[in-house]
Amino acid sequence: MTQALRHLRTFLAPFVSWHKGEILDTLPGISDFAVMRHITPMQRRLLDLSEMKNNNNFQKRAAAIYVHPVLEPVAETGFTSPDDLGLRGDVKVRDGAKLRWVLDLVRLCRAAGEKLLIFGEYLYSLALIENMTSHRMGWSKGVRILRLDGKMQPAERESAITRFNSNSESRAISRAFRIGQQRKVVVYRLIAADTHEEHKIRESSIRKDWLARVLFDQNAACNDYRSILCDVTQGCSDRFLDRGPLGDGVRSIYEREF
Repeated sequence: MTQALRHLRTFLAPFVSWHKGEILDTLPGISDFAVMRHITPMQRRLLDLSEMKNNNNFQKRAAAIYVHPVLEPVAETGFTSPDDLGLRGDVKVRDGAKLRWVLDLVRLCRAAGEKLLIFGEYLYSLALIENMTSHRMGWSKGVRILRLDGKMQPAERESAITRFNSNSESRAISRAFRIGQQRKVVVYRLIAADTHEEHKIRESSIRKDWLARVLFDQNAACNDYRSILCDVTQGCSDRFLDRGPLGDGVRSIYEREF
């Protein structure tokens, strides 16, 4: 594998130039952390039962359970509206590892005066977070909470984008870390520890990122796909992860080379 990658990189060298760009030096910086958080006993039981069903919806149900157990039936029957009874803002937060962590992050960002972008694969997960934030903090939707999804009308979407950021769309990490950014960008990839999400989905993502880099960057290590990660569990420089509630229940933290 290592020798094959070196040959392929040599073959591509005359045709492709890897250049990170000097413009990155003018931006305030970016940190990219993968946070491996233990799930709750209730979530673990539901995952075990869900896996026993052995059907094609396991990954979808598992993704819902990782956020909060209340989402499993919503994932099973289908999402219809943010006002579904299963998405009300009065669930027991402690039962959901990811939900609890995200709400703690929201509170920290509010206290620090930071803006927060939350990306999710499924609308019902975002709807639950939205409802919980509104319910617990008294924030109004469309004022303090701005939401973007594919079901929004163009006018609604444009309004939300403008109110959050007047310069560009803020749909993804790369859009947050952009020319004109005045504050450092911190990325938190919240992963359910010791689950399919960690061992399959995340590992696949790391391999793809590493492979893309190793093919074009002559300085990238060819023999270890984890070379783009650094274990910072015992010495994380992030002000939110280093202390406080975000460290509770966290097994390990990895920082990704950007």
